[in-house]
Amino acid sequence: MQDLIGQDLGRYHIIERLGEGGMATVYKAFDTRLEREVAVKLIRKEAFSQEVIERMLQRFEREAKALSKLTHANIVPIIDYGDEGGSPYLVMPMIDGGTLKQRLEKGAISVTDAAHILEPIARALDYAHSRGILHRDVKPTNILITDSGDPMLSDFGVAKILEEGETATLTGTGMGLGTPEYMAPEQWVGRSIPASDQYSLGVVFYEMITGRKPYTAETPAAVLLKQSNEPLPRPRDFVEELPEEAERVLFKALAKKPEDRYASMMEFSLALGHIQKLDLSSSKGKTDKKPVARKDSDVHATVDQLEGSTALKKPDQKITVSISTKALVGILAGIAVIALGIIGITSGWFKPEPVLTATAAPTVLPVVENTTAPNAAVVDTSELKVCLVTDTGGLGDKAYNDSSWKGVKQAAGDYFFEAEIKQSSQASDFAVNLAECKNAGARVIICSGMLMADDCKNAAVENPDRYYVGVDFAGLDLPNFRGVTADMEDSTYLAGYLAAGMTSTGKVGWYVGMMGPLVQKFGEGFYYGVQKFNTVKGTTVEVVGYDPNNPGAATTTNDWVDLQKGRLVGQDLMDAGADIILPVNGGVGAGTAALMQELGQGTIIGVDTDWTQTNAEYSDQVLASVTKNVNVHVYDAIKRVATNTWEGGDFTLTLANGGTELVYNPSQPIPDWLKEEIDNLEQAIEMNIIVLPDPKPIE
Repeated sequence: MQDLIGQDLGRYHIIERLGEGGMATVYKAFDTRLEREVAVKLIRKEAFSQEVIERMLQRFEREAKALSKLTHANIVPIIDYGDEGGSPYLVMPMIDGGTLKQRLEKGAISVTDAAHILEPIARALDYAHSRGILHRDVKPTNILITDSGDPMLSDFGVAKILEEGETATLTGTGMGLGTPEYMAPEQWVGRSIPASDQYSLGVVFYEMITGRKPYTAETPAAVLLKQSNEPLPRPRDFVEELPEEAERVLFKALAKKPEDRYASMMEFSLALGHIQKLDLSSSKGKTDKKPVARKDSDVHATVDQLEGSTALKKPDQKITVSISTKALVGILAGIAVIALGIIGITSGWFKPEPVLTATAAPTVLPVVENTTAPNAAVVDTSELKVCLVTDTGGLGDKAYNDSSWKGVKQAAGDYFFEAEIKQSSQASDFAVNLAECKNAGARVIICSGMLMADDCKNAAVENPDRYYVGVDFAGLDLPNFRGVTADMEDSTYLAGYLAAGMTSTGKVGWYVGMMGPLVQKFGEGFYYGVQKFNTVKGTTVEVVGYDPNNPGAATTTNDWVDLQKGRLVGQDLMDAGADIILPVNGGVGAGTAALMQELGQGTIIGVDTDWTQTNAEYSDQVLASVTKNVNVHVYDAIKRVATNTWEGGDFTLTLANGGTELVYNPSQPIPDWLKEEIDNLEQAIEMNIIVLPDPKPIE
């Protein structure tokens, strides 16, 4: 096929070739209608016989339409399709973060980080399986990582469109569709089932942890021979510190017989979720792990040997999206070893996890009057749908939107419901997206960001049978609404003390996207934390960018999205002498971090999320982060709907109840004496020994 660079495929202008394989060529293109960059995957008709191509074209439109209905947060969607000279093509969004394969080229990944990446992929596969769609080519190349660190599974389109039944072949050799090293044994004979995708994901998990694939050889036939005749190489032969539980999960997912694997991808996802929560001192705070080979060891274990008394039991019923509450309880009992931890806090407004009972009958919430809360009958979570409406920054904001979505996904993994997201690019999108969530059948609607407070209130009043959850705003006084705000001055007080103790220039910086009473608290706490250090140590560390006597003159970017503005403001503060900066600026703060990285100087204190995770590319520039555990609030609200414990009202995230915290970057050389003094200050704040003055109104 001729090179299409510079040509047009319908409304798509081809810019460059991103990659080429035996089946298809991927191009970067510009959508001239919507004015955005997209990825175009063009099937290479020369890779197939004329007969196959003709059959493919006959069903192409039907299959493409079916695939476009796969709407999951961790699946790259099909947004358009067409054909060029008899070669069909699919159009997908551009994902700029790279592939998991590219990440693995840097080395193996810790078991907890690997599980964190693959858990949402497993849920995405379960979602696709529930709709009768298999992937059949799960591998690191087809797992994309967004700029915000979220994994997304691609190439469902190719796997489905190339499907020709149980005997489908790619080259006429009799080999089933897939990539040899990642193919399940049954795929070699042209049989693809949901358990085949599980096996492939298990191979990816194995590779991420050990740095090698379980079976490799020079030819596909040799791979098959090894896979058929050799037991799975024991992962702990390559990673000595690997927990036995993780090894059990691998042996189960990679069982040669499909019936010996997990009963569903959701069950596999639960196992991965449990691994994430393991407290591993050897891997905590690390992202990379070098494989360590055992000496004089060629011992291989069987599944039975590894599982022992704590093996994951196969449930009596397969977990599906449509599972009933009663069946769910039985399954959770059957896999009790997973023991999903509750994302909660032992004090404040977070209550202990209620126990689901098997006797509760699923009930649909009826329409109620405005004066009462939605009916508290137990909800069958198979029918529960949750929809998140983002603030104008959309996903990737490194703040409320990302944290809220994290809470939604965590709850979806624990309570087995469908989740959807509506991203907003401007304020006029809020009402539209809220209405679309309602029309799509969402029972719980998350409103992320104070800018949509009015629209959220209007929607809650109009739809008393729905539950609305506000993030960064409260005070709506409606029985079907839960709102949360955060008192950040306490955590930023600690951050100010830290910055004053770590500065080498005697100046630290602060700036904000747009000034207001809520973000003012960041400045107040930071300023007085610096002054506390000055009082204790007799120093004169200066805060550049915020003065509590004139908060209206605080340094601002007047923007929450434009990274260049964060870069320019960061440059101004560094020119003024600040070597540590706290940007209350959503994603824009990454512009300052990028500047510091290029200059090789300066450190940043992240806000809202742990920047060593959400801005990992700049982790060397992150001193610490002041986090808001918004995901906990979102999770808790959804949990209350799922477990019949809903309560409306307003809640505040504080340092005392664990809703906010100062999180250190373990890679930074923060002295123990400074950490100890900060710990003492935290105790004093929680005991109300330290109370900050009321902020001066903004003029």
